[in-house]
Order: sequence, then C-alpha cells, then structure tokens
Amino acid sequence: RDAGRILAAASEVERLQWELDQAQEDLRAALLAGAADGMDDDALAFAAGLTPGEIRDALALRPLA
Repeated sequence: RDAGRILAAASEVERLQWELDQAQEDLRAALLAGAADGMDDDALAFAAGLTPGEIRDALALRPLA
C-alpha cells in the first residue's frame, strides 16, 4: 500500500516537473519574442512579473531547440 502511494506521488512530481519545464520554455520563448519586438528588460520584467535580472538570466540561456 505504501509503495503504491510512493509511486503515485513520484509520478505526480514527474508530471508536474514536466509541466513546469514546458511552462518555463513557453515563457522564455515569449520573452525572446518580446525582446525581438523591441521590448526592453524593464518592460519584459513588468509583463512577466520578474526582475530585470531574472529576465537577463532567462534570455542568456541556451538557444531554444
């Protein structure tokens, strides 16, 4: 019984991690598009609810596949 609960919880964590990874990639793609359209870091940060430093970090990551 406990093993089943553990497996179910681990599966849920894996599913949520995949969703989070996808959401982060979607946000990064949107940030890149906004930057390409001329939005500066402050405008991107305001729109995303992030700091300008977080925006710079997100935009500095590896290219999207």
